[in-house]
Amino acid sequence: MNMEFFGDSQNHDGSETDKKNKKKKRFHRHTPHQIQRLESTFNECQHPDEKQRTQLSRELGLAPRQIKFWFQNRRTQKKAQHERADNCALKEENDKIRCENIAIREAIKHAICPNCGDSPLNDDAYFDEQKLRIENAQLRDELERVSSIAAKFIGRPISHL
Repeated sequence: MNMEFFGDSQNHDGSETDKKNKKKKRFHRHTPHQIQRLESTFNECQHPDEKQRTQLSRELGLAPRQIKFWFQNRRTQKKAQHERADNCALKEENDKIRCENIAIREAIKHAICPNCGDSPLNDDAYFDEQKLRIENAQLRDELERVSSIAAKFIGRPISHL
Protein backbone atom coordinates (compact mmCIF):
# COMPACT_ATOMS: atom_id res chain seq x y z
CA MET A 1 0.00 0.00 0.00
CA ASN A 2 1.32 3.42 -0.92
CA MET A 3 1.78 5.67 2.15
CA GLU A 4 1.81 8.83 -0.01
CA PHE A 5 -1.93 8.42 -0.49
CA PHE A 6 -2.52 9.23 3.19
CA GLY A 7 -0.34 12.35 3.11
CA ASP A 8 2.58 10.73 4.86
CA SER A 9 5.65 11.98 2.99
CA GLN A 10 7.97 10.79 5.72
CA ASN A 11 10.35 7.92 5.07
CA HIS A 12 9.98 5.01 7.43
CA ASP A 13 13.57 5.34 8.54
CA GLY A 14 12.75 8.73 10.19
CA SER A 15 15.15 10.78 8.06
CA GLU A 16 12.71 13.70 7.59
CA THR A 17 12.06 13.86 11.31
CA ASP A 18 15.81 14.04 11.90
CA LYS A 19 16.08 16.92 9.39
CA LYS A 20 13.28 18.83 11.16
CA ASN A 21 14.93 18.35 14.54
CA LYS A 22 18.23 19.70 13.19
CA LYS A 23 16.49 22.78 11.78
CA LYS A 24 14.77 23.63 15.09
CA LYS A 25 16.23 26.67 16.77
CA ARG A 26 17.79 25.90 20.12
CA PHE A 27 17.19 28.47 22.82
CA HIS A 28 20.13 29.57 24.91
CA ARG A 29 19.59 29.80 28.63
CA HIS A 30 21.99 31.94 30.58
CA THR A 31 23.79 30.60 33.62
CA PRO A 32 22.91 31.96 37.06
CA HIS A 33 26.30 33.77 37.11
CA GLN A 34 25.56 35.45 33.76
CA ILE A 35 22.09 36.50 34.87
CA GLN A 36 23.42 37.86 38.16
CA ARG A 37 26.06 39.92 36.33
CA LEU A 38 23.55 41.16 33.74
CA GLU A 39 21.06 42.12 36.48
CA SER A 40 23.68 44.01 38.49
CA THR A 41 24.74 45.89 35.35
CA PHE A 42 21.09 46.58 34.53
CA ASN A 43 20.54 48.04 37.99
CA GLU A 44 23.45 50.41 37.39
CA CYS A 45 22.63 51.30 33.79
CA GLN A 46 19.55 50.19 31.83
CA HIS A 47 20.96 51.41 28.49
CA PRO A 48 24.57 50.29 28.17
CA ASP A 49 26.50 51.68 25.22
CA GLU A 50 28.30 49.52 22.66
CA LYS A 51 31.57 49.57 24.62
CA GLN A 52 29.86 48.34 27.79
CA ARG A 53 27.99 45.63 25.88
CA THR A 54 31.23 44.44 24.24
CA GLN A 55 32.98 44.31 27.61
CA LEU A 56 30.07 42.35 29.13
CA SER A 57 30.00 39.94 26.19
CA ARG A 58 33.72 39.16 26.64
CA GLU A 59 33.34 38.81 30.39
CA LEU A 60 30.30 36.49 30.16
CA GLY A 61 31.17 34.62 26.99
CA LEU A 62 28.09 35.85 25.13
CA ALA A 63 27.69 37.61 21.79
CA PRO A 64 27.22 41.39 21.92
CA ARG A 65 23.83 40.95 20.24
CA GLN A 66 22.75 38.60 23.03
CA ILE A 67 23.67 41.27 25.55
CA LYS A 68 21.80 43.89 23.53
CA PHE A 69 18.65 41.76 23.28
CA TRP A 70 18.84 40.73 26.94
CA PHE A 71 18.79 44.41 27.94
CA GLN A 72 15.91 45.16 25.54
CA ASN A 73 13.90 42.27 26.95
CA ARG A 74 14.70 43.24 30.53
CA ARG A 75 13.60 46.84 29.93
CA THR A 76 10.36 45.56 28.42
CA GLN A 77 9.82 43.27 31.42
CA LYS A 78 10.50 46.11 33.84
CA LYS A 79 8.07 48.41 32.01
CA ALA A 80 5.36 45.72 32.05
CA GLN A 81 5.90 45.18 35.80
CA HIS A 82 5.54 48.91 36.45
CA GLU A 83 2.40 49.08 34.32
CA ARG A 84 0.86 46.14 36.17
CA ALA A 85 1.66 47.75 39.52
CA ASP A 86 0.22 51.08 38.35
CA ASN A 87 -2.91 49.34 37.05
CA CYS A 88 -3.40 47.55 40.37
CA ALA A 89 -2.99 50.80 42.30
CA LEU A 90 -5.44 52.61 40.01
CA LYS A 91 -7.93 49.75 40.26
CA GLU A 92 -7.77 49.86 44.07
CA GLU A 93 -8.23 53.64 44.05
CA ASN A 94 -11.14 53.31 41.60
CA ASP A 95 -12.80 50.67 43.80
CA LYS A 96 -12.33 52.87 46.87
CA ILE A 97 -13.91 55.87 45.12
CA ARG A 98 -16.78 53.70 43.85
CA CYS A 99 -17.48 52.52 47.42
CA GLU A 100 -17.38 56.10 48.71
CA ASN A 101 -19.77 57.14 45.94
CA ILE A 102 -22.23 54.38 46.88
CA ALA A 103 -21.99 55.32 50.56
CA ILE A 104 -22.65 59.00 49.78
CA ARG A 105 -25.64 58.13 47.59
CA GLU A 106 -27.08 55.97 50.38
CA ALA A 107 -26.49 58.74 52.92
CA ILE A 108 -28.27 61.24 50.67
CA LYS A 109 -31.24 58.89 50.25
CA HIS A 110 -31.68 58.66 54.02
CA ALA A 111 -30.74 62.24 54.90
CA ILE A 112 -33.10 64.54 56.78
CA CYS A 113 -33.29 68.29 56.24
CA PRO A 114 -32.18 70.09 59.43
CA ASN A 115 -34.60 73.00 58.77
CA CYS A 116 -37.86 71.19 58.10
CA GLY A 117 -37.15 67.60 59.24
CA ASP A 118 -38.24 66.29 55.84
CA SER A 119 -36.06 64.42 53.39
CA PRO A 120 -34.20 66.77 51.05
CA LEU A 121 -34.67 66.80 47.32
CA ASN A 122 -32.60 64.22 45.54
CA ASP A 123 -31.26 64.24 41.99
CA ASP A 124 -34.50 62.84 40.62
CA ALA A 125 -36.65 65.46 42.40
CA TYR A 126 -36.29 67.91 39.52
CA PHE A 127 -37.56 65.31 37.07
CA ASP A 128 -40.30 64.24 39.47
CA GLU A 129 -41.38 67.88 39.79
CA GLN A 130 -41.42 68.27 36.00
CA LYS A 131 -43.52 65.11 35.66
CA LEU A 132 -45.96 66.43 38.26
CA ARG A 133 -46.25 69.79 36.46
CA ILE A 134 -47.02 68.01 33.17
CA GLU A 135 -49.55 65.74 34.88
CA ASN A 136 -51.19 68.75 36.57
CA ALA A 137 -51.50 70.53 33.23
CA GLN A 138 -53.11 67.43 31.70
CA LEU A 139 -55.51 67.16 34.65
CA ARG A 140 -56.45 70.86 34.32
CA ASP A 141 -57.22 70.33 30.63
CA GLU A 142 -59.31 67.26 31.44
CA LEU A 143 -61.13 69.13 34.22
CA GLU A 144 -61.85 71.99 31.84
CA ARG A 145 -63.30 69.57 29.24
CA VAL A 146 -65.45 67.72 31.81
CA SER A 147 -66.62 71.03 33.31
CA SER A 148 -67.68 72.38 29.91
CA ILE A 149 -69.56 69.14 29.12
CA ALA A 150 -71.23 69.21 32.58
CA ALA A 151 -72.11 72.89 32.17
CA LYS A 152 -73.85 72.16 28.88
CA PHE A 153 -75.73 69.28 30.49
CA ILE A 154 -76.74 71.22 33.61
CA GLY A 155 -77.30 74.46 31.76
CA ARG A 156 -75.09 76.61 33.94
CA PRO A 157 -71.33 77.03 34.50
CA ILE A 158 -69.77 74.87 37.18
CA SER A 159 -67.62 76.72 39.70
CA HIS A 160 -64.06 75.47 40.02
CA LEU A 161 -62.57 74.64 43.37
